[in-house]
Amino acid sequence: MEQKIVLVTHQRTEIEKFASFFHQDWRYIYDSADKARADYLKQVGERQRQILEREIRAFLLAQSGNGSQAVLKAWCKLGVNNWDPKVQVKPWLNGALEVIDLLAQD
Repeated sequence: MEQKIVLVTHQRTEIEKFASFFHQDWRYIYDSADKARADYLKQVGERQRQILEREIRAFLLAQSGNGSQAVLKAWCKLGVNNWDPKVQVKPWLNGALEVIDLLAQD
């Protein structure tokens, strides 16, 4: 009997790609999470930003009743490897939505 191995891969969502941008070295490249966020959002295409916007809104809605530590934990589960502890995730993600909106107007 022949054995078959099936490899299942996970297609990363836009928010997972965004979260994983904050890898162990991002602080050597950028002096703030805001600058890293702006650079990332400028680099991705309009379609990806639209999808990311929806995913951020869904994430924030899902986390609306949670405190900052629970939100940080959920954010890190998406792929963040090294987060700045001084940066609150919810307001920062709301800032991402503002940047996305500004980029859409250009």
